[in-house]
Amino acid sequence: MKQAKQTWRIWFWVMLLTAITGVASIPGIVLFAIYKQFLLMAVCITLTVHAFFGITFYAIAMANAAHDVRLLRSVKNYGLTTISDIASATGMSYTTAKESLERCIKRGYLDGYSFDGNTLQNIAPVERRCIYCGRVLSSNDAECPGCGANGN
Repeated sequence: MKQAKQTWRIWFWVMLLTAITGVASIPGIVLFAIYKQFLLMAVCITLTVHAFFGITFYAIAMANAAHDVRLLRSVKNYGLTTISDIASATGMSYTTAKESLERCIKRGYLDGYSFDGNTLQNIAPVERRCIYCGRVLSSNDAECPGCGANGN
């Protein structure tokens, strides 16, 4: 959830800064043209064009990140597992919820679940034991913390 919120914040700030620089560069075009500063005028034109065309795509990316955060909150906090339940709880359409869920799984925001196209299923971690000392290992341990054996 933390990564999804961070992605949303990044897209928010990119969109905001693009909007501000796009609007602020419009008077710059006129002023730099009056004072014959053509390089700075070209920079202002570039910023205006970038804001005009880019703000739409940044807003769409921010909205998708907000969908991901809402979906993750409904799955982790409320335990919803079917697409129809998630869609009704988050206020998204069925297809939007499904796309957002697939995006969350692909980006690694939602670990420990498998998705069959309609429902989420919690995957139980596989218990491993060290072959030398018998200590229970977590799934991300490369070596045994008890005896230091490697490659179990």
